[in-house]
Amino acid sequence: MGTEIKSREELVDEIANALQENFEYIDTFNYIDLDKNEIGMAIDDITVCDELFPKDGEAIVRIDPLESRESFGCMEDFADQVTDKRKQEHLYRALNRRHPFSTFKYAVEDTDLLQDWYHFRDEWYKDKAEEWMEDNEVDFKNGHITAKNPEMYHRDDETDEWD
Repeated sequence: MGTEIKSREELVDEIANALQENFEYIDTFNYIDLDKNEIGMAIDDITVCDELFPKDGEAIVRIDPLESRESFGCMEDFADQVTDKRKQEHLYRALNRRHPFSTFKYAVEDTDLLQDWYHFRDEWYKDKAEEWMEDNEVDFKNGHITAKNPEMYHRDDETDEWD
């Protein structure tokens, strides 16, 4: 159950967060619930209570997280804009190693760029959220989230699969 969105800025922030979430091992997704004016999360697991699912017939817009290669691009963009060549090379080396996401995090910490990284990443994802909103024709107008082409949610209870 999400929190009601009360401004365009809140909507951008929530979409940015949803674009970062990667549910690798469970069938989970974030969605905009146009009827409730909020962003929710659905966990496709029969053992989870129905509160986490939109109700049949509700108008929703699914928010899929960015692909890992796109998120990798955020790290590359950050490294590209670092002006200290020694620190920049350290970040580039981290990106070229195995497990670049965790290695990059350690490299950012080692170079005392952690706060700069957090700020850059947050702004980068907000830009991606703005792009996502434009691509999916979603906006916040007159106190409500709007979407040009929402889908009507329907879940087949017998097979526990999405239609």
